[in-house]
Amino acid sequence: MANMCKNCRYLDLRDSEYYGWLSGTKYYCRKMNTYVGENECCEEFEGVPPRTYVSEGCYLTTACVQFYNLPDNCYELETLRKFRDEYMNSTDEGKSLVDDYYKTAPKIVEKINSLNNKSEYYEFIYQTIKRCVKLIELKDYATVQNIYKEMTEKLASELL
Repeated sequence: MANMCKNCRYLDLRDSEYYGWLSGTKYYCRKMNTYVGENECCEEFEGVPPRTYVSEGCYLTTACVQFYNLPDNCYELETLRKFRDEYMNSTDEGKSLVDDYYKTAPKIVEKINSLNNKSEYYEFIYQTIKRCVKLIELKDYATVQNIYKEMTEKLASELL
């Protein structure tokens, strides 16, 4: 399962087409010069080497990398980073949410890691990440920003 197209270095996440509910989103493969589904795989698969740097103050990264053992450049985190850089940082509200995240996320991670039920929090975060990635694929960016805002507010109100 790890050798899926979504983890291949030839996949261009910026170039996608949505083919409907059943067939989902397909991404452009630069090697094969065609669109492929994220769960497809071919003989040309060449995995993306994992990043070596992991931010310890990011609960999104912590949920994926430390708790679910995904690489720091997994599909989910790369999709969220692109969303942050290209959508959220293009509006005043988005920039404010990103700035607030960098201020509160390290405190949230520290608090979660001190809890006996930290797995519940990281499961909630990861499930929210998966939901947001699907919505980003559908280009429903405003909904993703609202979900992110609500998740951050929920975590801050419960933990800080």
